[in-house]
Amino acid sequence: MTDPLIHRASKIYAWLKVGQLGAAIANDSVTSMTVDSGHRMINGMDVLIGTEMMTVSAITGSTDTAITIDRGEYQNTKNGTVHGREIGGAAAAHADNSDIFAWSELIDSDGLSLAQSFTIEENMYKPRTLQLTLSNFSATTKFTVGLLDGLLKESTPLKVVHGVNYSVLFSGKIIRVTKQHALNEGNTLQITAADAFYEMGRIKTVGKDAIVEIKNINKANSSSFADVADAKISSIIELLVRRFQFSGITPAGSGSAAVKEHNVTTTPGVSGSEAVFEDSRFDRNLNARGTKISFAGSNNYLLKAISRLALSDQLATHTYGYQLNINDNFTSVSTAHNPPKMLTYAKSGFSPGIAESTSPSTGNLTFQYYFESDPVTENGGTRLMKSGASFDNLDVDKVNVINARWTDSHTGKIRNLEFELFNYIGVTKSSGGQSLGDAFDGASGSTGGKKIVADADDADGTNGVHDLNLNSLSPSSWKPRVVDADDNVIGYLQFASTGTSVGGSLAGFALLSGTSTLTAAKQVVAGENLFLDTAADADFFTLTSVTDPEAVNVFRPQQVLEQKVMVTMDFGVEENFNNIREAVAARFAQKSIPKVRGRFQISNSYPCSTWENVIDTGDSGDTIATTADGSKTVTELYDNTMGGSVTTSDGIGLGVAFTQLGLRAGHSIGKLTAQHGDVDTFGYLSKVTTANSAAQLTFMLNSGTVSNGDYYRLHVPLRTGHVVKVRSTYHGITATTGGNALVTAMTYYESGGSAYTDIETVGQRQGTGQDVIAFERPDYAKDLDDSGDDGFDDSQLGFGLLEPAHYTGIFKGGQAGGSETAVDVQWTEGYLYVGGRSFKIAAGSTNNATFGLNTTMPFVDTNDTGISDTRNIVFFDPNISEVAFCTETEASFETQNATAGRGQAFTNPTPFAARRLRIATVSASKTGTFPLINLWIQTGASKISNQSDAEVTGMSSMAGIIGGRQLSGNVAYHWLPTITENFDLGTAAREWKDLHIKNEPTVNSDSRKKKNIADIELGLDFINDLKPRKYDWILDATKIPRDLKGNFGTNQTMRGLIAQEVIQALATHGIDDLADFAGISINPETGFYSAKYNQFVAILIKAVQELSAKVKALEDEG
Repeated sequence: MTDPLIHRASKIYAWLKVGQLGAAIANDSVTSMTVDSGHRMINGMDVLIGTEMMTVSAITGSTDTAITIDRGEYQNTKNGTVHGREIGGAAAAHADNSDIFAWSELIDSDGLSLAQSFTIEENMYKPRTLQLTLSNFSATTKFTVGLLDGLLKESTPLKVVHGVNYSVLFSGKIIRVTKQHALNEGNTLQITAADAFYEMGRIKTVGKDAIVEIKNINKANSSSFADVADAKISSIIELLVRRFQFSGITPAGSGSAAVKEHNVTTTPGVSGSEAVFEDSRFDRNLNARGTKISFAGSNNYLLKAISRLALSDQLATHTYGYQLNINDNFTSVSTAHNPPKMLTYAKSGFSPGIAESTSPSTGNLTFQYYFESDPVTENGGTRLMKSGASFDNLDVDKVNVINARWTDSHTGKIRNLEFELFNYIGVTKSSGGQSLGDAFDGASGSTGGKKIVADADDADGTNGVHDLNLNSLSPSSWKPRVVDADDNVIGYLQFASTGTSVGGSLAGFALLSGTSTLTAAKQVVAGENLFLDTAADADFFTLTSVTDPEAVNVFRPQQVLEQKVMVTMDFGVEENFNNIREAVAARFAQKSIPKVRGRFQISNSYPCSTWENVIDTGDSGDTIATTADGSKTVTELYDNTMGGSVTTSDGIGLGVAFTQLGLRAGHSIGKLTAQHGDVDTFGYLSKVTTANSAAQLTFMLNSGTVSNGDYYRLHVPLRTGHVVKVRSTYHGITATTGGNALVTAMTYYESGGSAYTDIETVGQRQGTGQDVIAFERPDYAKDLDDSGDDGFDDSQLGFGLLEPAHYTGIFKGGQAGGSETAVDVQWTEGYLYVGGRSFKIAAGSTNNATFGLNTTMPFVDTNDTGISDTRNIVFFDPNISEVAFCTETEASFETQNATAGRGQAFTNPTPFAARRLRIATVSASKTGTFPLINLWIQTGASKISNQSDAEVTGMSSMAGIIGGRQLSGNVAYHWLPTITENFDLGTAAREWKDLHIKNEPTVNSDSRKKKNIADIELGLDFINDLKPRKYDWILDATKIPRDLKGNFGTNQTMRGLIAQEVIQALATHGIDDLADFAGISINPETGFYSAKYNQFVAILIKAVQELSAKVKALEDEG
């Protein structure tokens, strides 16, 4: 066998400060350095000081403080670029006490690994995690102090290296350290680490960076891109990843060399290397109008956002889904090499490495059950499944109806519509007729697409698809309508996977709305022709003849199964209707195909695909070029016979390029001792290309190089998202029954001299391709309605109807800078907060606002209702201005929202409702000087420290926070609770000071609103137990308890009761719970007591009654 699959324990490294300079390094020619004692450096270690990588060439131990070094190592750009930290900088001077960093293996003084066991777990679109147990031997006579104490801490980088082929199996940072102690076993450290996805999963996409402007706004049909270079989803993901990490974006004018992607990069270290982060195949659908996408939201995290984008990225005509993971990106053998990790973005079903122009991958690695062959020969291409493997049919995933729910960007209404799946085998178009794509996309070929639900004034389906007049042939022509040969309406064509193509053998699937299986007219049969518009037009698609419910392409799954299996997909505000259609199609493509899930285990070393080859510079014409890089050698290898001489472990020629094996920069290469031998020296690929006449592989070995006649081995570790071959005739798993499967989860365990891997796969139950399997690891225990997973809102900077908004300025009567007796409305400068976005708004008024009023607001009350016939809307539209409010009459505002907004996105791309945030309704007042202001959002400063105007006096309104002049004029219209008897004025922690009113407050006292009515138990005796006091409020803020907020603002002597003394009096009368007495309450936040003196009035009345009774008794006695 070509790969002996020898298992050796993996090596664990930590990126540590391994020492500190004890004296300055004066210049770039010094070949020795002085360091402090107690360092962790060893002979041959590469270390990093500043940006310079250097090699420790002579050292005797950790107490040796005079160290010989080789300077300025690893500078050759064939290994990478400086800004990405793939290579080192030039030799330079270094100051005293400079820190020295390197990857330090976690071993004891005898060179034995401190790792007792570890587990690496990986799931698709989730962080990769490492659980590691380390021996932590006592460092001193104190039994509780370990060698690793203080050395490994949160955020310390760790990496795990394969013990035989040196592949990097894990690279991430520590997120948790737990110290454990046992008398017999000694100290241990329990380490949890995770890759860069962990941080992405904790970063919320908020603020300005969460908004991606694809094209410049306000430029119809603009070809000018803004934040990104194109409309590809890959470009959006790349931008988000850069924005939400430290120093991820190039400072203006500083050039590309200034980009410092500290955590994750999408740029290869060496230019021209095969991409790890692939570009999307297609651009995202856009409207003619400039487009923005907002990822801001209270529950949006970076990892979730880019995962949802990846799952909706189109591969081909009807296939969707790219996969994401973190590539460890170690392209150098140097222990001073700690580059940012590479984000892998690859087409699902084509990993590892298959070009998209070919058929989807069937995998390089085979997992074979022991019944398949006896014995199974294990090697670099085949691994043995252990006994106990299981394979489950996933019937629950056979979705045939999807309910799409979205907010119409033109009207603001929430829409629901069901899409049903039909499969066809051919499409026929008459001369001059319409193709399937014309029905929903429009004959103009617009990428915006027709409206999903047609407007009432759409006469023939020119601008919309779904006709509200179901089961009717009126009007006589409706372009997207689907009918049978007798013109019975079957539904409305919302999507077809081969929409613009025709052909008798062309297969695909169609999505119809308005379908039903309840009536005979809506039933179809296998192989039936379904026509567009009318049967006489002779434009039709032919349903498949498949009726086997287990098959992939059943003609009508819901009808064959006699079961409606539905999920819901939630969309936010979406202005491009084809984006909704294609997302629904992608989910159908993933869920409608019957699948099989495999779970099995393999023993021994981590699963890798491996290939070996021999270098032949003679007859084969291979070439080797070498370049010195300090004490190491950069090797560039060209294999002239690539495609015939490269063999797997079973000696089969692959006939493909290195890139199609899945090889990328960062994968390991080993020079062998002999053919099929062990790895002698190793390195990492820094560049992989598909070149036919130049170097295909660039690498550096840890010592020496390769020469003619040498054998070398290449390794690609298995990752989730890879396609593999699974073979077990015992379980009925073959190449056409789930045997070409996607790895959705895997867990690698290693302890001592043993190791094993648990693997989960998902494959198509029928068929060989993986072109539509792109999803997160399935959790089939959840409810089938997975709307929670599909709530990704990629609205075009739309404002949701219930999205919280707050403006820190205030509104009041008058013109800006003019008379306050005018009937205009003005606002002060402030910040408008909408969700996670903010806009600074300049001071202005209705008479000079963008599209403002040209005169004062008249008061005309035709119907004598007390409300002006003409009202005006103050609104915010960032596509008009991001620094000013706008004003229109209410009639004009609603007209544009409803009428003009009904225009199609591709013919009239100016939707209003989604982009226009209603701020207030304003009108002239029938009485009083100032106008009426009805706020739709929160306004005003939320606390005294950020008040924006001296006239702000208050903070609560029917919509939120108001103040100042909003409490002038007709206050009843300005300040009303949204629900009666439901809100407090002020809070226990935020108290109003004094209340100045003319008449006493009116309090409810109706018996119809009361229950549990009884005589009170407290009276004269209780009153006699109270202690009336006089007191002063504390005015010195330094003496006020920390939790007591505010200043009582008076130096007058007060008279009243002390709450604690009232509580004592209550106790003497059998009341120990304040729930039984409303006169005293405690603030649960501050712990301070308050009194309601009106609660003592009834007690005083009873006391007077009791006293009166005593007086009367005395009088009667006299």
